[in-house]
Amino acid sequence: MAASNGDVDAAFVPAATLMQGATALGQPAQPALVDLDGGAPNGEPAIAVGQQGPMRWNNNTSGFVLRRMAQIVSEGSRTDKTYKDKDVNAVAKALRDYSGVAVSPTQVYNHLRKWKQKWAKVAKLKDLSGATFDDDVHAIMLEQDHYLGHCKDHPKDAEYLNTPIRFYKEMEALFGSTFGNW
Repeated sequence: MAASNGDVDAAFVPAATLMQGATALGQPAQPALVDLDGGAPNGEPAIAVGQQGPMRWNNNTSGFVLRRMAQIVSEGSRTDKTYKDKDVNAVAKALRDYSGVAVSPTQVYNHLRKWKQKWAKVAKLKDLSGATFDDDVHAIMLEQDHYLGHCKDHPKDAEYLNTPIRFYKEMEALFGSTFGNW
């Protein structure tokens, strides 16, 4: 006999809830605290059990943030110099709902700053002598000799040259028109 939707919903507990130290009934568990005076037994700093470390960004979460912010910007919600706090807060909450990982607005803002730095690198490389930009695949193309010489002098630039640039359209929407103002 199949269970009704009510039975399934009552027994369902999101994995993210369990991962964050909650009980099987969906009630938050109280974190166990380590003695702050003595520190942890192995000499590491004392922290509350269940505390999370730094956010681990991947292509999925980065893409989510960039696409969501690009959508917000395309709707016209942006001040002259930076993003509105309410927009960054909304993206942080949406990412938390999407991935199940607690993320703060500060982490989202700092992640956007990282992508702005990548856009600055892309904009600089697009202006290289002899470089052409392929609009179909969003790639900065250099002839083989020029590519080898440039990568020899600037090895970190290799990830942006002669290969499609990940999240190019999103970065262009976010940083392209106001590159110097953010």
